[in-house]
Amino acid sequence: MINQLQEKYQLSLLLLLSSVAVMGVFPFVVIRYLSGNYIAAIIDITLIIGMISFVAYAHYSKKIRLVSAILAVFINTGVVVIVVANGIGSFLWIYPVFASTFILVKPIEAFLINVVASIALVALANIFDVISLFSFVITILMMSMSAFVYALHGVKQFRLLETLNSVDPRSPAHLIAVPWAQIWRRPYPTQNAMALNTC
Repeated sequence: MINQLQEKYQLSLLLLLSSVAVMGVFPFVVIRYLSGNYIAAIIDITLIIGMISFVAYAHYSKKIRLVSAILAVFINTGVVVIVVANGIGSFLWIYPVFASTFILVKPIEAFLINVVASIALVALANIFDVISLFSFVITILMMSMSAFVYALHGVKQFRLLETLNSVDPRSPAHLIAVPWAQIWRRPYPTQNAMALNTC
């Protein structure tokens, strides 16, 4: 049961993240097409079609872990390509893409993907004639470390919930929806109540 809930939770995150990304990127497809920036428009529409295809495949195949990992690499590759092609006009897309990577894959995997993408940006993009390379490295590092700590904390909480559910047979799987504060404040039976139960 807990595995089914985890699968549904991951699929819902994948669907929500992709929906937000599609709605955020699509207006730029129109803007860049109308302004004559066809290369950037093609890259954006490719990213949209790719995300929709991956989510649809995850929904029908249930290979959510695999699809999430591929999608993480896909969007990081996409942001590198669009920054190289469009320059400073697409620079700010780096930050939401890097943060989204921590939602898709394990914290250490997301951090490594971000590092590789950052190195690719430094090596291939020409934006650092305008933007300070030092500022880019520091801000990306701070964002990635903050997201890493938050994602790692979430993983630990989920594992703790799995442990509680396996130890206490009275804990149904739907406890995953119960706030943690309510779990820790749950009253335990007093000695008087235990005495009444034995009568």
